[in-house]
Amino acid sequence: MSSVPERPGVARLLPVLVIIAGVAASLWLWNSLHQRELLNSQHHASVRAATLNLTIGKELRARQRALERMAGRWQDRDGTPEEEWRRDAGRYVDSYEDDPRTILAWLDPDGMPRWLVVGHEQHGSALAAILRNPPLPDLLERVRASASPHFGAPVEGVLPGSWLPLAVGLEDGQGQSDGYLIGLFPLQSLLSRLFADEVIGDFAATVSTDAGTVYRHQTDLLSGNAAWHQTTVDLAGGQQWQIRAAMLPNDTGQWQNPHIVLLLGVMLTALLAATIHFALLARGREVRAGRLATRRGEELEATEQRYRDVIDASPSALIMVDPDGRIVLVNRAVESLFGYRREELLGESVEQLVPESVRGNHHAYRQEYFANPQPRMMGQGRDLYGRSKDGKEIPIEVGLTPIRMPDGDYVLSAIIDLTYRKQAERELARKAVEIERTEHRYREVVNASPSAMVMVDQGGCISLVNQAAERLFGYGRDDLIGQPVEILMPRAMRERHVGYREKFFQAPEPRAMGQGRDLYGLSRSGREIPIEVGLTPIDMPDGTHVLSAVIDLSHRKQAEEALARQADELARSNAELEQFAYVASHDLQEPLRMVRSYTELMEKRLAPELDEKMQRAMKYVIEGAERMQRLISDLLLYSRVGRGNLELADVDTNAVVSHVVSVLGPTLMEQPGSRVTWDDLPIVCASESMLVQVFQNLITNGVKFRAEEQPVAVHVSCDERDDHWCFAVRDNGIGIDPKYTERVFQVFQRLHERERYPGTGIGLALTRRIVERHGGAIWFESEVGVGTRFFFTLPKDPDIEEGPSHA
Repeated sequence: MSSVPERPGVARLLPVLVIIAGVAASLWLWNSLHQRELLNSQHHASVRAATLNLTIGKELRARQRALERMAGRWQDRDGTPEEEWRRDAGRYVDSYEDDPRTILAWLDPDGMPRWLVVGHEQHGSALAAILRNPPLPDLLERVRASASPHFGAPVEGVLPGSWLPLAVGLEDGQGQSDGYLIGLFPLQSLLSRLFADEVIGDFAATVSTDAGTVYRHQTDLLSGNAAWHQTTVDLAGGQQWQIRAAMLPNDTGQWQNPHIVLLLGVMLTALLAATIHFALLARGREVRAGRLATRRGEELEATEQRYRDVIDASPSALIMVDPDGRIVLVNRAVESLFGYRREELLGESVEQLVPESVRGNHHAYRQEYFANPQPRMMGQGRDLYGRSKDGKEIPIEVGLTPIRMPDGDYVLSAIIDLTYRKQAERELARKAVEIERTEHRYREVVNASPSAMVMVDQGGCISLVNQAAERLFGYGRDDLIGQPVEILMPRAMRERHVGYREKFFQAPEPRAMGQGRDLYGLSRSGREIPIEVGLTPIDMPDGTHVLSAVIDLSHRKQAEEALARQADELARSNAELEQFAYVASHDLQEPLRMVRSYTELMEKRLAPELDEKMQRAMKYVIEGAERMQRLISDLLLYSRVGRGNLELADVDTNAVVSHVVSVLGPTLMEQPGSRVTWDDLPIVCASESMLVQVFQNLITNGVKFRAEEQPVAVHVSCDERDDHWCFAVRDNGIGIDPKYTERVFQVFQRLHERERYPGTGIGLALTRRIVERHGGAIWFESEVGVGTRFFFTLPKDPDIEEGPSHA
């Protein structure tokens, strides 16, 4: 071993290390003893707290049971001798001779003292003040509500200290409340005696209720870092006490002075360091130098190992290259990235990892870098690629750092795999193209919309308009973008619209703007345009925007005005026609009555003188006049159905059908066996007179169009649906060909000869008009030669437009 030159600090280095190690060991031992002492203190505190819990709970439960036994002796008595009770109560109080301030009282149902026994005659005056303490009436109320004993919160009296109340309810012989037994125990003397009986001053403790701390035991002897342990005592009636206990210093049975260990450790360490120091000075220079060299070699090896571990743990691929381009170091990330083993790369040219297309230039780049080495990124401004063992080109990013070593300059390359970043960039580019295409389609769709589209941001500025908006308002796109949307509104609306807009943005949702009122826009020329606006909120990167679809109502308004004028003209025309029909029918019937009267008179007087041909002519004149009168009457009735307001009321359809059948009685009797039947029919909301007309027309049809040599059979039924009644009138008549489905309901339309089936052809038309006036519908099902079923509906809750009908 070669000689190592002596250095002045070698003899002092080892003693200093020994001192540091000794002091550290002493501190560790001191801390261990201190923690052990603290754990022992916590354990003893938990044991003390649990013991106190059991002791206090046991003592209070014993007092509860004693008071319950006494209450049991005086329960259900109709009469109670006072002296006997006082003797019994005196024995109860005397049993607590260690607590001479104990009070026992019998309170009446109102909480006022009836009898009182105290352990000391001076304490009786405290009862009145205690009874006025708010917690005590609350305690009596809980005892009365639960019929079980309760402890209450501590209460104060006129004397110093507080009492713990315990109350039990009493009942008389009839099961009624006979008041309460209440024991008041001096809390301080009770707890001090229990604490003194349990332990002998080796701990500190507090007893607390919801109102605060009621007792402290030696807490003034504790240090600020004492280890407390808490437990809870459950009393009768839901009361809880919290007991916290902590051990006093020097009372755990363990080593109480860990600092002595620290002092002894420091002294022993100093002595050992001095011994080592003088021993080292006595050793020869060669031995000291050898040891120093060995230690430095070990440290260097450990440092190199740590360096290699750090290099291998790096997430980036690290490659160190000498000036000749030979690889002298790689880490595990390089193996993972390029697919080579470490042994396959060390000593090889770095160009092995460069794509063939750029290998020719890489040698010159490397020499240029070694000529002026400095930290920088490689290949700035262009894409770089590495080549893996399988020939795959990998997108990379390379950072170059020059490193000066004793044997020359090297360069450390930090290589980052950009494969995932490139994929992400391509995906972002693809999404950007898709977004641009979507935006383009969106703009094209908006522009192609026939409705004017205006988009507004939260500040009320226009951010988008389409061509329809430009045409509607007369502005160019550049004239509107960035302008407040109020520029498109009449001046009278602009100030109010700001508030409406701010309110909409507070709770944006699709809806129509200005519901219930007419809206107008303002064109560039100043013309007010009637419009309809639909609002749709749209979330954008810069916040919520609202897209307004604006529809020009100018043509609709003009059409509505024209329609209103036509409706007025039609109403006026209908009114004139109705008046004309009424007047015409009256004026026409008068000459008809005259023709018929005089014709009948002439027939009566001239009958003997007229031949058969003249008599037949007279008969034709009379029948024609009668038919004309019936036709005019039916026409007048038909016109009246559409006039005036419907007088709706609850109508019993059973009564209506019965009335119609009674009117048709003589007609039914013409053919034996004929009958009209009906089910149990409902009460409906309708015009009674019109409903009579409906059933009369439908039943009369069944009677009139009966089959030959077959009795008439008509049946009326009704089915209840969700919101309406569906009536059916079935007959066994000749039936109706389905091709006449609409014709039978038209005015003056007849399907048979008048001589065989008389009538004016207005009945079914009138029936349909009445049903539709009530908000219903009418139709039929029929088979020729078998019969017909007429159906009509009436709503359960009719919503009829009153006034004249213009249908």
